Amino acid sequence: MPRGGGGSGIGGLPRRAGLVVIAASLLVLAVVGGIWYGTQLRERPQAATTDPEQSAGSLGTASTGMSDSMSPSPSSNPLAEAIALANTSTGGLLPADRCSAAGTDQVACDHPHAGISQARFRTYPSLNALYAAYAERVRGLADDRLRVNFGDCTRARISGEVSWNHNFEHPRHFTLAQVASGTLRDDTQAAGRVFCRLRDGVITIVWTDNHANMLGTVTGAPHSLVFRWWKRVHHDLAIGDMSGMGH
Repeated sequence: MPRGGGGSGIGGLPRRAGLVVIAASLLVLAVVGGIWYGTQLRERPQAATTDPEQSAGSLGTASTGMSDSMSPSPSSNPLAEAIALANTSTGGLLPADRCSAAGTDQVACDHPHAGISQARFRTYPSLNALYAAYAERVRGLADDRLRVNFGDCTRARISGEVSWNHNFEHPRHFTLAQVASGTLRDDTQAAGRVFCRLRDGVITIVWTDNHANMLGTVTGAPHSLVFRWWKRVHHDLAIGDMSGMGH
């Protein structure tokens, strides 16, 4: 056999032809293996996947009362619910997009209506705590004095401290301790106290509501608009179960 030839390969085939056969065999094996692996994937049950939006919905969008704007949950935030109901009954004096809550005991409303700079609402665990906060607030606005049963808080009388009831009266003969005792009728005697002061054209009204132990504060100008707002709001703000009103 002449030198320099192709030489013998597998099974007597020339070496180059043998390499071609090996390559073809490997290609066939690869194709068969790929078909088998794909079949196994199709037959294997898929694991359950998690929908990111569903996960966020179960935790991130759960009801938490109110945050940036007020979304009251009646079962968890009676103060927020009361303010939402008062907004409806007063024709929009406390719109939800102007109010926000801090926990379940405080709501702040900024510029909720014409003439109103801000309104603040807070509930307390007891009448004693409520009236301690009221006395502190009044002293802070009245040069550290707590004078009671003088003047009045109406559109015509812009300075005073008196009782108020749901008969639209402002009695001056009940003491602070009597109202704080919670033993008076809220329709014909006293449902709470109110203090008002005008300074530099801005009126501030601070009031209590014995039902649900609430303290409210509103500031703004002109005083005629502020009193009109306060008159509607404090009579329409019904917090929680009102079945016990009127002792």
